[in-house]
Amino acid sequence: MKHGIKISIAEDNLPVLMTADERKLKQILYNLLSNAVKFSPDGGSVMIAARHLTPGNGDWVTREGKVFSLPVTLEPKSVPENRWVEISVTDSGIGILREDLQRIFDPFEQVESSTSRRYQGTGLGLSLTKKLVDLHGGKIWAESEGVGKGSKFTFVIPA
Repeated sequence: MKHGIKISIAEDNLPVLMTADERKLKQILYNLLSNAVKFSPDGGSVMIAARHLTPGNGDWVTREGKVFSLPVTLEPKSVPENRWVEISVTDSGIGILREDLQRIFDPFEQVESSTSRRYQGTGLGLSLTKKLVDLHGGKIWAESEGVGKGSKFTFVIPA
């Protein structure tokens, strides 16, 4: 509220029920949302979205039947009933260079150099988040069109 950041939820396809460790899932969401707010400018926006996924003919299918591919490989046969949930947090923040999209999940990694750092943090939040997603048997990734163009963090876990 202090910085006028608009937070919205995509309510169209929210999962009705999922099985997950409640505390770990809350920590994942807290880490992603707090980063999104921290790196968004005053008056920016943050959106969280969630939807169910099921595998189908080598692709993934939403509850409405929309077919698409994920940028990660999942083992759907290892999940009872092949149900997954995808949750994403999108912001209008500072963005991330393509070459930094993987390393930001490493411990103590931050995109900014220590001499020019404007944002506080240890560089452990995304590393911890990745470990918690891994513990659920899921995957996490980041997308950005580059500096100044915002970021989208998405994770999928068995539902």
